[in-house]
Amino acid sequence: MEKNAIEAIIEKNRVKIEEAVEAQITQDITSSLTWSLKDSVSVVVKEFVEAEVRPAVVKRLKIDRDSIIEAVCKSIPTIAEGLSVVIAAKIAKVLTDDYKVGRLMKDLF
Repeated sequence: MEKNAIEAIIEKNRVKIEEAVEAQITQDITSSLTWSLKDSVSVVVKEFVEAEVRPAVVKRLKIDRDSIIEAVCKSIPTIAEGLSVVIAAKIAKVLTDDYKVGRLMKDLF
């Protein structure tokens, strides 16, 4: 395309070009500010959680230490039973798959 033709197109569309450039710059600035704010807010929240929330949670957990340990210990049989049911179901599924049984037998023997 000739230089004169390009200049004519630019002159004819100058307002549209300026508006498009302004819109793009505005969008870029907004995007940049959004990311910067997210990063800054994330840092502030992390610092707050470490300085304020974490110590409060640790303090509360220490107060309830014995009851938490007792509750965990009481739940172990239930957890183990649930795990055994899941494991048994997975084994049963494997054993009903001829291909997997063949591979299992090959690996075992």
